[in-house]
Amino acid sequence: MTEPLYISIDIDCLKDIDNMEVKGAISLYQLQAMLNFIFKNKKVIGVDVCELCPDRILDRQSFVGLTLIYYIVALMTKY
Repeated sequence: MTEPLYISIDIDCLKDIDNMEVKGAISLYQLQAMLNFIFKNKKVIGVDVCELCPDRILDRQSFVGLTLIYYIVALMTKY
């Protein structure tokens, strides 16, 4: 078994999350693929998602953030 791994994700790393253009940003699909690979090959002991602070209820950032958290929980139960 590998060393325990803790993952911290800054929501600002994603493309089209808000009106700010971030150089080198990745898509939600790319992040999900990376997380799937990590969970499959490493012993993940925890994950946090930071910078998730929408100014409105149910805006794009909220939806993408909740989708990401739901995906992480699914991976934790799968692996």
